[in-house]
Parts: sequence; structure tokens; C-alpha cells
Amino acid sequence: MVSDRRVTFIRKWLSRARDAEDEFDRFFSAWIALVVAAQRIRDPSGRLVEDDSDRKRVVDYFQAKKLAIRRAVEKHQQEMTWLARRRGTRRGTSYGNPIVDTGNPDLRNLFTRFSDHFTGRATMPEDDLVIAVAELLNKVRNNVFHGIKVYDDKEDLDLLRNLNPLLLTVLEASEGQTG
Repeated sequence: MVSDRRVTFIRKWLSRARDAEDEFDRFFSAWIALVVAAQRIRDPSGRLVEDDSDRKRVVDYFQAKKLAIRRAVEKHQQEMTWLARRRGTRRGTSYGNPIVDTGNPDLRNLFTRFSDHFTGRATMPEDDLVIAVAELLNKVRNNVFHGIKVYDDKEDLDLLRNLNPLLLTVLEASEGQTG
């Protein structure tokens, strides 16, 4: 039986994420592990599908691992409530969208529904909740990787402090990895 070397790669980056003291480093490392894990279920051969993206792979991964994602979210109710009450803090704007600012109306709607769900104003179907978590992680990834989130900004650090435990739990539960 041929082993999938990506499993070793996932473990390596997940271990780095667990060991990181810096919240940005923790997020970067966990994101790399997540994208590799998502690629593993997307195409067992590791071949990239044309017109594919990390976002699409991660959303599909979350849908495929729905039970593990739901359990991870349940373990982090405090963080979910914190996220639900958070408003975007994009510099130079007054958007104040739920959780993070975005110009995408579909994401704004999804994050509003997510916020309403965790503040008790409405309920969100499980499939939508799983997609909302994947989209939120991807949005934060985009902001972090493209310099919109800043290393010494208290709001940005607080966001990652509340997202990182969820991301690590998702990976650990989905990939059968524990600290």
C-alpha cells in the first residue's frame, strides 16, 4: 500500500500551528495544513482541477467533513458568539459588516446570517453554517495573506485568537490528528 505523503505534510504544518506562539503564524500554518487536506479529498492523485481554487477546495472539504465541522463549532461556542458579535474593522471605512468587512454582498449576507445564528436572532441550516465557517476562514485568509490584517493590530489579533482554536479543532477532528 502506497502512503500519501500529503498526510505527513498535513501533520507537519498542523504541528507547527499548534506550536506557534504568534497568532498569525498559527493561522498561516493551519491554513497550509487545511488546503493540503482539502486537496487530498478533492483529487486522490493530487492533480489540480482546472478553474479550481483554495476557496473552492476548502468549501468542498467542509461540506464533505460536515459532521466533524459541526462538532468543532459546538466545541467553540464561546468563540462563535464572540465572532457573531464582532464587526468588521477595515481601516478607512465605516462598513462595520458582521464579523469581517467584505464588498461581496453574498458573503455579507452569509456572515449576517451566521452572526444572527450565534446571537440567537435566527437559526441557520447546518449546510449553510458549514459553508459560512469555510467562507469566513477563507475571507480571513485573504485578508491575512494580502496584508489587510496587520500583525500588531489588537482587533486583528483578537480575530485570529478566536478563529485559530476552531481551525485547529476542525483539522484535528477531520484529519484524526490530536495534539
